[in-house]
Amino acid sequence: SLAQQVAFLEQLEGILGSSHREATESHLAEITRSLQSTFASLPKNARGAVSASSARYAIHRLFVQRHGWHVKGLAPQTGDWSTSAPALGMGDRLPESLRDLIEEELAKDDFHLHEIAVLAATVETLIHGEAVGRLESTYMALYRDVKVSLSRQKALQLIDTYMAFFTAGNNISYYTSARAHQFRERVAKNWPYWNGLQGLVREKQQQVAPGASIFAFSDVLNIIEAAHEQLGSRVAEGNCRDIESRLLDIEEANGTGRVRVRD
Repeated sequence: SLAQQVAFLEQLEGILGSSHREATESHLAEITRSLQSTFASLPKNARGAVSASSARYAIHRLFVQRHGWHVKGLAPQTGDWSTSAPALGMGDRLPESLRDLIEEELAKDDFHLHEIAVLAATVETLIHGEAVGRLESTYMALYRDVKVSLSRQKALQLIDTYMAFFTAGNNISYYTSARAHQFRERVAKNWPYWNGLQGLVREKQQQVAPGASIFAFSDVLNIIEAAHEQLGSRVAEGNCRDIESRLLDIEEANGTGRVRVRD
């Protein structure tokens, strides 16, 4: 119910502060809309609620579609979506007090749309917060001062480095500057969708800071967050184009659109 949602957000504010609650509430309506079609397709009990395993699947699908995120602990490694882990498998990502709150209020086998949306919005806000720490680590690894603005070339190179480590799931803190640059170049050479990701970053740079030649830390962070918002859909588009291209390569020569079964 709406009253339960408000009560949860008030407790969330007590744990993480008013800024976190405001950030969570700011995209709650959008997340609810994004979850609606998935929620509608899931089996429900007599109360119109879904199971914990279905809620886990819905949040995983949301994060993949919105950002290309595969959150550790959320997506099962065995293909079994049922879970006895805290907070639908996301317990390791949450502060202990928040995990306890979610266990008490939400972690049951009876989830309605608004409960899934609040949980997803809460975790999404926490992950966005992690982006600040990752970006600071990138500045440090590349010997950049977060208080000093960068030229456009250096800012985009730094963002490319950040994105290379983010998409690969590697921690840049363990890399020297030289090795970090080498790793970025290796990802750029070997990842099929790097050009699409790089294009997305440039597109967001023009939207966030059009015509800018100097970029402060906040500008770089805003570009990264804007890119994160569309990363999932852009990679999915790349996958679709790749599949289409492969099918065209093996299409029958007569142009009928048929593909031989043996292919």
